[in-house]
Parts: sequence; C-alpha cells; structure tokens
Amino acid sequence: MSTSAGRARGEARAGEAEALPATPLFAQYEALRARCPGALLLFRLGDFFELFGRDAQMAAPLLGLVLTSRDGRTPMCGVPAVALEEHLAALVRAGHRVAVAEQMEAPSGRSLVRRAIVRVAAPSTLLAPEGAGEEGVRLAAAVAVAGEECEEGALSPERAREAALVVADPASGEVRAARFEGPEAAVRAVRAAQQVEAAEILLDPVLMPEGLPATAPLAAPWPDLWRDGARGQGLGGVDEDAPLPDLPAHLLGEDPALAPWPVVARAARALYRYLWASLGEGGARLGRLEALAPDGQGWAPLGSGVLRMEPATLRQLEVTRSLSGSLRGSLWATVDRTRTPMGRRLLRAWLEAPSTDRGLILSRQEAVAALVADDGTRDALAGLLAQLGDLERLATRAATGAMGPRELVRLGRALACLPLLAAALRAAPPGPLRAWDEALAVPEGLAEAILETLVDDPPFSPREGGLVRAGRDPEVDRLRALAAGGRQALSALEEEERARTGVRGLKLGYHRKLGYYLEVARGRAERLPEDFRLVQGMAGAERYTTPALEAHAAAVAQAQGRLADLEYEIFLDLRRRVAAHLERVRAAARAVAEVDVRVGLAEVARAGGWVRPEIVPGRGISLRAARHPVVEAALGPGAFVPNDAELGLGTDLWVVTGPNMGGKSTYLRQVALCVILAQAGSFVPARSARLAPVDRLFARIGAGDDLAGGQSTFMVEMAEVAAILRSATSRSLVVLDELGRGTATFDGLALAWAVIEHLAERVHALTLVATHYHELIALADRLPRAANASVQAVEAGGEVRFLRRVVPGGADRSYGVAVARLAGVPAPVLRRAEAILAELEAGRSPAGEAAAAGPVQARLMPAPDSLRQEILALDLGRTSPLDALVYLTALQERLRREGGQGA
Repeated sequence: MSTSAGRARGEARAGEAEALPATPLFAQYEALRARCPGALLLFRLGDFFELFGRDAQMAAPLLGLVLTSRDGRTPMCGVPAVALEEHLAALVRAGHRVAVAEQMEAPSGRSLVRRAIVRVAAPSTLLAPEGAGEEGVRLAAAVAVAGEECEEGALSPERAREAALVVADPASGEVRAARFEGPEAAVRAVRAAQQVEAAEILLDPVLMPEGLPATAPLAAPWPDLWRDGARGQGLGGVDEDAPLPDLPAHLLGEDPALAPWPVVARAARALYRYLWASLGEGGARLGRLEALAPDGQGWAPLGSGVLRMEPATLRQLEVTRSLSGSLRGSLWATVDRTRTPMGRRLLRAWLEAPSTDRGLILSRQEAVAALVADDGTRDALAGLLAQLGDLERLATRAATGAMGPRELVRLGRALACLPLLAAALRAAPPGPLRAWDEALAVPEGLAEAILETLVDDPPFSPREGGLVRAGRDPEVDRLRALAAGGRQALSALEEEERARTGVRGLKLGYHRKLGYYLEVARGRAERLPEDFRLVQGMAGAERYTTPALEAHAAAVAQAQGRLADLEYEIFLDLRRRVAAHLERVRAAARAVAEVDVRVGLAEVARAGGWVRPEIVPGRGISLRAARHPVVEAALGPGAFVPNDAELGLGTDLWVVTGPNMGGKSTYLRQVALCVILAQAGSFVPARSARLAPVDRLFARIGAGDDLAGGQSTFMVEMAEVAAILRSATSRSLVVLDELGRGTATFDGLALAWAVIEHLAERVHALTLVATHYHELIALADRLPRAANASVQAVEAGGEVRFLRRVVPGGADRSYGVAVARLAGVPAPVLRRAEAILAELEAGRSPAGEAAAAGPVQARLMPAPDSLRQEILALDLGRTSPLDALVYLTALQERLRREGGQGA
C-alpha cells in the first residue's frame, strides 16, 4: 500500500544503521522513537524541539533548516518551541507522521529530564491552534468490510459484500457513518470518504488495496486497531503494554440504520482507537454516531432530511469552490459574513447539505428575518462574535494537552464573552433569537478562574514561569519573594566581596552551566581570599565561586525551581478543568456557530436587498427577478439583469436557447443556487420567491475530462446523466447545460432528446435545459407541461449585443460567428466561417460534391435502398402531422450531412 506513513517508515528504516551515541539522552530519544515506528520524533530540549540522526536529515530540507551536530558526527536540527505548530503542519503536509515528546518535569540539572510522547500529528490529528487559517475540518475516516473470512490483505474489494464508513472530526467530536451493500461496497465506502475530503482513511487490514480508488489518502494499516484485546505497541503516545480501549457504549447510539450492524461497530472501534492512541483520551471524546449521506455529500448529517446533491453538482454549481479550485468565486465565499471559524464551518455544512424539512427551514428563516429587521441586535451580536475566536478547537486542544498558556487565556476571554452574547440575545424582542440562551451557559466560574489566575500576556511555554498573577496564590507569592530576596542578597554579596577583596572590577555573573560566579580581571588572583575557588579561566579574566555565593545561589535556584513547578501545576489544573467540561464548551461553541451563521446571512440579505422566500408544501418553484448571487457580487450593484423562473406550476420543463455568452448557463445556475440558499434557511437574491423544498438537485453544467480515471468529457457527461436518470424524482430539480455536445451532432441530439423525454414523461422532474440544438424546441409541442424560453440578443452590423433577458419562446440562431468576432478570431477565419454557414443553411456541403462523395469517415446513415425500405415501413395511419414533420426534419438533416443535396 502506498501511504504517507508507509513512506516515512521506509525512509526511517533506511537510516537505522546510523546508531546514535550511547548516552542517557540518546537512549531516551531512541526508546521514545521506537514507540512510533515510521514517525519523526520532535524531542523537547529546553526552548527547542530537536530531531536527531536520520529524522534530522529528512526534516531539515522540509523545514528550511541547516543541519548541525553536537559531537561532530550526529546530525541534528531543531525548531523553537514557540513555533512548534507551524513546523508540525509543514512536516505533515510533506507526508510524515510526527510524534511530539514533551518534558514532563522542570530540568533540575541533577538527572535526566523525564519525557513522554504527548501526541502524534498526522493529516487527521493535526489539531491546528486557533488562528491557523484552516478553511474546513480535518476528518479521520475508517472503512471496515464484511465478507468472506480471510487473512490480512487477502480480500479483494469486489468480494466484500458489506462495508461501513465512519468519519470523525476530532476538533468538534462529531462522528458520522454510512453503510454500503453490494459488490462495490468497499469501493463506494472509500470513494465516499474521499468525497467528504477525509484527511486519512484507515483501511480494514483484510482488504487488498488493489481495486480501490488510487487517490485515496490511505493511512498505514495498523492491524492492532482492529483486533480484540490488542495492545498499543507502535501506535504512538500509548503504553505498549496497555490494552487498547473498546468502543464506548454511547457512541453507536440507537440509529436503526447504524447501531445493529457489526461492520459499523468495527469501523467505529478502529477509528476511536486511532484517535485515542494519537491524541489521548481527550482527542477520542466523540459524540453519538449520526447517519452520513452515503455518496459523501459534504459533512452534514442526514438528520431529518437534506437536499441530496452529487459531488459533481456541488462542484459544477461552485458551492464551496470555484471551478478553478479557489474559494473566491464560490457561493460559500460570497455569502460568508461569519465572525468565528465555527460559524464558517457550519455555513459550509448548510450550503453543502441544505434541509428538506420545511419546519427547520422556516425556523432558520425566522431568526434571519428577525436580525434583518433589528440593526441594533445584529450589530451587537456581530461585535461580540468577533471576540470569540475558535472556541471549539481551543477546548479540544485543552482536552488533548496541546494547549499552551496563551491559548488558555484566549479561551478564558471567549468563555467570559458568552454571557454577554446570551444577554444580547435575551435583550432582543421575544422570538427565535432566544433559542440558544441556555446552550451558551458554561460552567460557572471557569472563565473567571482562568482570567483571574493567569497574567494577561503569559509566556509561550507553561514551564517558563511568570504565569500566575500576583496575589492569586499565597505560595506563589512567597516563593517569588524568596527568589527575589535571594537575587537581592546576591547583589549585596557582590558589593561585600568588592569591599573584602579591594578589587573594584569584581562583578557577579551567571552562566547556564556554571551557575552564579564572581569574575575578576586576570592578574588579580593574588588579592583574592583563600575561599575563592577558580571555576573557569579565560584569556582576560577568571571566574570564581565562594561558599557564601554557592549557598545564596542554591537558595535562589531552589525557590525558582519550586516556583516554576507550582505555576506549571496551577496551569495544568486550569487546563484539566476545561477538559472536564469539554462537552459543555463544545455545546456552547455549536450555539455560537448557529448564531454566527444567522447574523452573517442577515447582513448579506440586508446589504443585497435579498428577500425571504416563502416555503410551501407541495411542489413548485417561483422566482421573480432572481439574480445569480456570485455574479452579482462580482459585477456590483445594479449591473446584473434579473430574470424570472417558474417550474412545477403548469410547466415542468423549460428548453432554453439563445446565443453563446448570452447568459443561459448563468440563468440555470442562479435558479439552482437560489434553491440551495432557500433550503439552507437563507434569504435569496430576488424580488420575490416561493418554493416547495426539492428532494434532490442535479446539475450537469460545463465539460471536463477525468484523465486519471481514463474517461473522456463525453463519458463523464454520460455517467453523470445516468446517475440523474437513476435517482431523480418528481420533486427533484434538474439543470442540464449543452447536453450531448461532447459527441457527434446527431448522436448528441438523439441522446439529449431521449434524456429530456425520459425526465418529462417518466420522472416528471422539474427540469431546465440550455441547448444549441434548436431541434429540441419541438419538444414543447410534443411533451406535456413543457415550454420554450430564450435569452435575448440583437445583432446589428455584424455585432451582437446580449440583453441577458430570458423571455418565452425559442431562439432561431446561436450567433456563434458573432461571438467569435467578439473573442478576437482573425477576420479571414470569420469570413470563411460566414461563407460556410451560408452554404450549410442553404442545404449545401461546403466541401463541394466531389469532396462530399469521398469516404471522409464511415457512414452511419442507411444506404439508399435501406432508406427506401425505412420510408416504406412507416405507418402513416398512426403518424400524427407533428410526428411526420419531425421525421422529415431529421431525415433532411441526415441527408445534408451525407452531402446528398440532390436526393
């Protein structure tokens, strides 16, 4: 299996022959490194995290560091402890797992400092600190299978009759699962994990990796994660002899789609153990399993019902990423006015999986409407939200032991802000804004304990001292006074020794290894008393100690050491208090996110003149003067031309024709995006809107090859169309742009015609089709509840002007040559194109009869004799005039294509 962890393991083994020096420090380093095979080890030494040997050689170029050596032969490099997180992220991005070994006690100088692995950072367990700029969540996933009993690595994916996917967000504790059945169960489970953008996928060790999606971010197999009674050897910061924990009973919950199935429990247990081994108990504190959309649609749970959208639909509608892969230009970026990372993540979840529950949609709308109408409350909430930061991740970092003093102070300030946020909600008029009052309540006194204990600007490391406020703890104050008094006594001793020796240049100094010393210029030794003992000689000076100096220095060191230990323990106690209330803090963070999203959507609606859509039972969509939210934001106020749309209220199918660049694709997208916004609970960019929730939304817009999968543009298009035809219902919205354009004209037209007929006559889906096949205009006369629309354009003097208005009726031309002129195609090419177009419209071949007679390509038309038989076989008695006209039109086109103008 090709994995990042496997790669790191192989590289590490390649360098194991280079033994480190046989010292107690390196013996400790090697023992800790052996606990995490294949991982790099960051080893705390004072103010730095160091790497040695092969680890240093691999890490140095990735981090832009220069290799050094203490003994001239052992490579080493290090990063400042204050910059640990950014360097961890760089190593993980480069494909490495990284174990972090911390000092578990203050250095005493008398013995080796005790160290332990406190966490293992990997793509899914890199709990970035607040302000790291992460756009989404880092998900860990596990895929388990049920099938034939076989040894590890011996079960091919197609033989797995059942599979389960369990996905967790360690930062929030949310965990979701989906179950799959059938011969493609394992492949579908891995593909769904990819669709939710899982950072790592733990794969059931019985599975063969061959046959699975090649781009899956597979983690190392770690068979022990899946075994009963297994122990923690090789998994990270876990006692090798300690048994791995079993799955907590609460995690499976009671969902009948998940709880009864052993394959789900198998995947959940492996994932729980992985998080527990990597992050400790705090990182494995997960909530109850919720059902996940099996096609990997976003990270929202199915809950009471979500608007189902295929990943291709989300991509083509640019819901969370533009087609270029950028956040800019996406719907998410356009409507994001959130102030907290939790709110931003929740907004994305709403957009990726809007609701189909009318009650939930109305509940969200009511809060947004209340905030649109109340500028004072909205502004007050926005100001408070901006002070909160990433409360969710801060709490989880406290629970996992990754939080430092500065983050703890930020958490305390955020917790102190929550009562103010609750008060602002209570001050609003009675209504939906008061729903989160209780959830915002955090344990009484927790914020005060943090902020009244720690200084406003603590040092980065909790072992540096200087954490606790004066007057907060009597013992801290006593030790500080003792340490300060000792330093004053040392200064007094310096003056006494100058007087006693008569050496006016004598001065007190401190060296990390020597401790305190008295320094005099070389040549003054004869004037020093007998109790002066030389400790270091230099070119121009000598350093001495005395019994009195050693006694004073020992008292200072003892007080400082006890003070540092006490302050560290006070800090740990505060962090443990946060961890003990993790679930309540997470609940408050979720409430903050709910408020934040609603405040942001209200700001968007107020600034853009958006309206509250009316959500009704039944079926149908009515939009008046609707706009595309992203395009309108790019163009600026008043520049976008609005258009109406109505589906399911007499007309289920609209065939939209018109010129290239006229706005057909934009029109299709804006209808779909308005539906997404409405069912997410947002207002929409329109003069008025009324709709019944749709159950599924399908979009086939644009073209793209799948080169890695060996699929052409047309194959990708047909695969997506096949999914639409299999899954669409009468309550689905389907938007199709240029269906069939990836193949020959008549093949494409035939497929487009058949697909549209199927959607209209059998599925009865709400359908918008944009096309340049003007023959499809005839469908409005053939199909019930179908109509034509076109995007207006005018041409004068060879120039085309796009009006962007969608009006009833079909278009008679596409203005392709005129658009080519706008694009700057050279004039000779344009003139030739116009001449060829005239020939084609007159029913003549531009290549002439001689060329037309040549075998340019294999002819798919029937030969003249068979064409005669086809015509004779027509049952004219059962052919309507319209059917006859359609047949003759198609026949004429076939003959033109073959160059048979005289037939």
